[in-house]
Amino acid sequence: MSTNISMSGNGVLFPHNDEQQAQFDQRFPAILETADQEQPPVTNANLNMAPFTEGDPSFTQQPMLEDESGRPDASTLEWDKSLSSGVVSPSSVA
Repeated sequence: MSTNISMSGNGVLFPHNDEQQAQFDQRFPAILETADQEQPPVTNANLNMAPFTEGDPSFTQQPMLEDESGRPDASTLEWDKSLSSGVVSPSSVA
C-alpha cells in the first residue's frame, strides 16, 4: 500500500495546486517534529491524494531502494503513467 501511496505516482499527486503546496510547506515541519523524525521515510515522495483505479508497476527507470540517507528514492520508483488508467473512483480512494 505504501508503494502506491508514496512512491508510485499512480494517481493525482499532492500537492495539486499552489494553495496546497503552501499549506504543505507550512505544515510539514510540524508533522516531522510531532513524529519525532528529522526527515520523511521516503526521499522525493510522490504523495497520491487520489490513486488511479489501475496501474502496472513497471518502473520508468532503475529503482533506488536505498539512497545515501538509507531511504528509498520515490522519484526512481515511479510507475509508467502510460500503463495507468488515469481514472479515480470512490473505491480506489477508499
